[in-house]
Amino acid sequence: MAKRRYSAEFRAALNKQIEASGYSAEQVAEYLRVSAQVLNDWLQESGDECPRRTNDNNTIEGIRAELARAKAELRLANEERQILRKIAMLYANKRQR
Repeated sequence: MAKRRYSAEFRAALNKQIEASGYSAEQVAEYLRVSAQVLNDWLQESGDECPRRTNDNNTIEGIRAELARAKAELRLANEERQILRKIAMLYANKRQR
């Protein structure tokens, strides 16, 4: 299998995305289907430390960050559910014809 090549702009945007989203590098790597080690290597090359989830839920900022992350995750799950529902309806309509 051939290696995928990613541009420097993609890597920089990914670093910013990780910092802004509150997700760990491992979670982002899993979502993008990229090796967590590769993602951590990219972060180290850019000079950033590998962001890790910290247990800072005892602070107001930590609670707000966790709430924002949960809302984003819920929004994504709802979008995926709507897409799957539409696909199921299309499939059911085709089978009835």
